[in-house]
Amino acid sequence: GVDVNGKVGIGTNSPASPLEVSSTTGGVILPRMNTTQRTAISASDGEMVYDTDLNKFYGYANGAWVALH
Repeated sequence: GVDVNGKVGIGTNSPASPLEVSSTTGGVILPRMNTTQRTAISASDGEMVYDTDLNKFYGYANGAWVALH
């Protein structure tokens, strides 16, 4: 839910940050796309996706995609 301060909680009613996901049974899945799809989007610094062609997480920073591992 959304608390009185506008913080969003998934799996929690008292989120400690702007978005908190709480679970003991699974993780967060980022958007998954192939390399062509990733490079075609109009990305913003701080954006993250998973590239299914390269099997890597990518972050967009300083105007370019960067492999995160």
